[in-house]
Amino acid sequence: MKKIIFAAIASLFLFAQCNRSKSEAVLKLTFKPTFRDTALFMSQPRLCPDGDTMSIEAFNFFVSGIELRRDNGKTVKLLENDALFINFDNIINAAQAQLGQSFTINEVLDDGYSEIKFSVGLVATINSKQPANFASSNALG
Repeated sequence: MKKIIFAAIASLFLFAQCNRSKSEAVLKLTFKPTFRDTALFMSQPRLCPDGDTMSIEAFNFFVSGIELRRDNGKTVKLLENDALFINFDNIINAAQAQLGQSFTINEVLDDGYSEIKFSVGLVATINSKQPANFASSNALG
C-alpha cells in the first residue's frame, strides 16, 4: 500500500506558468493527481499489481519550501512562512482530476527563472510552529 501511495504522489504532474509583465509575474502551480498514467479520483476501485483492488478515499498533503532558481544559480524563496495544502479529497471524476488543483502566487519578479524546487510536506521552519501561529482559515491553523 505504501508503494502505491508513493507511486501516486510521485506521478503528480506539476505545471508552472508565468504571465509576464515588466516588473512582476504571476506563478501558477497546478497539481494533477494521476495513478499509473491515468487520472486518479477518489473512491474509484483500482487494480493492484497482486490482483487485489483498492480505492483511495482521501489524498492530501502539503507543499512547502518553494524556490525558483535563476539561470545564474541564485534562488528566490516563496511562501517562506506558509505552505500550500493540496487536497484531492473532493476529486470524484476524471474531469476534475484533469483540472487538478491550482494555486497562484502573485508578485513574483520576472527574472528569467529556469527551475522550481519544493518539498512535499513541511520544511522544518514551518513544522516547528504551532497551529496558533496561523490563521484559522489556513490548513496549518
